[in-house]
Parts: sequence; structure tokens; C-alpha cells
Amino acid sequence: MDLELQALTEPGRRLVALAEEHAVDFATRAEQHDREGSFPKENFEAMRESGMLMASLPAEYGGMGVDSLHDLGVGIGRLARGDASTAIALNMHYASIGGTVRISKGQNGAAAAAFLQVIGDNSWIIANLVTEAGTDFQHPMTEATPAENGWLLNGRKIFGTVSPIANVFFVTVRAKESDGYQTRTAVVIRGAQGLNIQDNWDALGMRGSGSGDVVFEDCFIPDAALVGGGEWGVRSDGNTEGLITGESTLIFAFLGIAEAAQEH
Repeated sequence: MDLELQALTEPGRRLVALAEEHAVDFATRAEQHDREGSFPKENFEAMRESGMLMASLPAEYGGMGVDSLHDLGVGIGRLARGDASTAIALNMHYASIGGTVRISKGQNGAAAAAFLQVIGDNSWIIANLVTEAGTDFQHPMTEATPAENGWLLNGRKIFGTVSPIANVFFVTVRAKESDGYQTRTAVVIRGAQGLNIQDNWDALGMRGSGSGDVVFEDCFIPDAALVGGGEWGVRSDGNTEGLITGESTLIFAFLGIAEAAQEH
């Protein structure tokens, strides 16, 4: 009996086929990247060229239109058989796109929809910066303080997966507003002054995921780049949904690792 998981949709089957093809190629240099602690930029360029990089982006924005979490997970699992670091990094990017898609379908989704078009037009890679040392997801300590025509960000995020090549960063922050702290998301474009990507990731077997710290030192963002909102310290339905969907597909990467270990 064949127990191998299969995609359930046609876009998902295309994704899995690409993942299997890329896994064979990526496996030839996965060990080298792990030994060197180097980020596999060439893998992401290959996925950009094949279209796999934008699998979770809806077709109307130029993506593959894979909207099944099951199928995205199967694709991540297949890729992890060849290079788990690349698979985990790709999953974080997929999850960030997925969260933006959900927002775009809400009552105030026009800005998110416009941003999805920018992502598709430019094949942008997204790093989702949530985790901080010494606190939890509901209590981000990275702070946004008001400045002229915008905000200044200060703080440190850990597990900044895919940050070595990310074009844009989604950063959970606490924003100091008149009625107290609010949890919001800062959208930071690569190259912003005060954005510092650290080369301090050294996790055995995962060195190629690019998950080092990202530090913000008086990093300016315009008013329009601080989005969302909710009381600081209070779990929101949107944040919970985002965490569940991102983590559910991440599990498939671990399955792919186990499948490859069993095979070899």
C-alpha cells in the first residue's frame, strides 16, 4: 500500500512536480551549505525561474494559485527530502503570502491586494519577523514610536528565516499610541536605514535557512507601512489563524526529513 501523500488539486500537483525536480538539484549542495553556514541563494533563484517561489500567490497576481494548505505542505515535504533548510525558508515565505491573501479578502483589503500585485510583479521574497527572546507572540517588545510622517522601529527579532535575501519584512511590533500599546505589523523594505540583518545563525542541519537575528535601530517607516491593529497582549483571531496555517505546513518539512532519512 502506497502511503505517500499526494496533492489534491491541479495547481498543487504542479507544485509537487516542481518540488520533486528541485529537490534532486538542491540535494547536490545542501551539505555544502550546511557546512559553510551559507544561504542557498541559487536555490531561490531557481524557484523564481520555475514559478515555484510564488506557488501560494493567487493566479490573478501572477502566482501558481495553490490555496490548499495540504498541497502546499506536500510540496514543502517533497522539497525537504532534498534540502530541508530551503524548504523551511520557503515555507515562511509562503505563509507570509498566505496571510496577506487572507487580509486582502477582508473589509479593508484594498491595500493588501495592491501589495500582492507588487509581490507578484517583482517576485519579492517575504521574511515574517515575529519571534523575540524572552517574550511570546502576544507581547512583542520591538517598539514603534511616532515620528514625523511615520514611525521609528527599535528592537531585535530572532529566527529571521529567509532574511538574507528577503525583499520585504513583516515585523510584529507594539506601537505606542494615545490609548496605550497596540500590536501592529510594520512593513519594512530591504535597504531601509536602521535595518540590520545579523549573520549569527548556526543551527546544525539547518544552517542554510538564513534564520539569524534582525535588529532595528531607529528604523524609519512611513505611516502607511504600519498596518493592522489589536490590543497588545491580547490574542487575535487573525494572528492565531496565521500561526496555525504557517505551522501546519512547516510540519511537512519535518515529514520530508524523516522520509529522506528512511530512504537513505
